[in-house]
Order: sequence, then structure tokens, then C-alpha cells
Amino acid sequence: MSEQELTEEELERLDRALRDEPGLDEDPEELDQPASDAILGASKPPPDLRIEFTEEEEPEDVWLPVSDLGSPDVEVNPAVEQTEERSEDVWAAVDDADEPDVALATQLEEDAEDIWGPTVSGALQSVSSHRREVGFQLPRRPKALPEAPAPRVLPWRGAAELVSPALPDLACEADPSATTSLLLVAAWEWTDEAERTLRFRLSDKGEPRNWDVDVPHEPVVKTTVRLLGQEHALSLRIAVAHDRRGLVLGRDLLAGRFLVDPAADSWD
Repeated sequence: MSEQELTEEELERLDRALRDEPGLDEDPEELDQPASDAILGASKPPPDLRIEFTEEEEPEDVWLPVSDLGSPDVEVNPAVEQTEERSEDVWAAVDDADEPDVALATQLEEDAEDIWGPTVSGALQSVSSHRREVGFQLPRRPKALPEAPAPRVLPWRGAAELVSPALPDLACEADPSATTSLLLVAAWEWTDEAERTLRFRLSDKGEPRNWDVDVPHEPVVKTTVRLLGQEHALSLRIAVAHDRRGLVLGRDLLAGRFLVDPAADSWD
């Protein structure tokens, strides 16, 4: 903060700055009059006029070198006495380490009855008499279930025989990826309008055969197949195939009965 007298040179500089300020009225008559006179209300300022200029105070540099580095530190507030006592050292040695511990709180609740404690009479009640009194019975052991026969190993390709209707020496393939079993033929057609009987040929020049279907309008025939010397009931769906012929056994027959050996081939 400083005080200086406003000189003629400073008035002229102030006048030029005010004239260059944008937005002022550009009336020539007003421009002839000094802007400082219009602001101060007089052509010249009084001689005792003083203007104070505010200077920004710079922050104190905390890293400046000091001269009392070797002097002892001064207490911040020596008038206030230190009243806090140091907390007791919990790890200090004690004099009553060998004495019995003192209960911190009295037991308010009575001890509950110990169900595992000794009986009043000192003897346990016999289990058989307890069974007669309450009618207790041990669970009966379930009867052992009959063991299921071990599944037989079936070659992935071989020969099979349809017992009813009779079709001997059919080529047979085991296909676990198929859901239902198929009878692949060269052609088939319905023989009646009710679509309860169909006619099919196993080969292009084969003998036609007529079979009754299980459900009308569905080319599915109930039959019995003989595999590895055993007969199994089977529902065959009739389907046309140009590159394959014979039986395709699906999971409806293989599951729980056979294990397919992909390396075994009994058709050769």
C-alpha cells in the first residue's frame, strides 16, 4: 500500500486511457474535454488529492533461510498446563500375578439342567423298556433290489432279424445319436384312404410287403427284433433312404441294454 500525488503526466495518461475505453460516446464536443475532468468534476485535481494503490500481498515463503535455527523451540502456549496423564502401561509387571482371578460379573441365571449329566438313580433306563413304553421301532431295512443285468456289447454294424413281421438277415447299424429306431427302405406308400396299411420295398427291385401301422397316418410299425440271441419289442419308423438299407437302432432300444463297440464289425 502506497500513497502518491497525482501529477500532470499521470493525469494525461489517465485521460488517454479513458479516451481509448470502448463504448464511450464519440461526440466531438465531449472528446475535446479531458475525460479526467469529467470524472473528477474539475479541470485539475486539488493539490492535496492522494490516491492509494492496492498492491497484492505476496504469500510468505516458508522455505526462506532462518537465523534462529540453533535456538531452542518455543512452546506454543506455555500458559496451559498439561493435565492429561499418561495411560497406564498395560504390559507393566503386576504384583498379583499368582493370585486367583476375580470374577468380573456375578452369575445372574441359574445353571440349566445338564441333559448329559448322570441320572438321579445312577442307572440308565434300559432301551428295550423305553421302546415298549413309547412304541418305538427301528426302521426296517429295505429289501435289496434285484441287480440289473449288465449291458451286452453290441458291434456298431452287424445282422439282425425281425421276428414279427418276419424279415430275416437285415443289415443293422447301432446309432446312439438317433432317438428312435428306423427301417430304411427304397420306397413306401399308403394302400388305403384311412392310411392304416402301407406297402414298402427294401430294394428298388425287391418284393413289396404290406404292414399295418400302429397309429393311423403315422408310418410306425410295432415289431420284435432279435439281437445277440435275445428278442426285444421295438417300434420302427419307415423312412426312405437312397444310400443305406436295413435297420438303424436308436437310443429307444440301446439305452440300458447294449454298449456299442465302435471298433467291432460283425457284418464283414
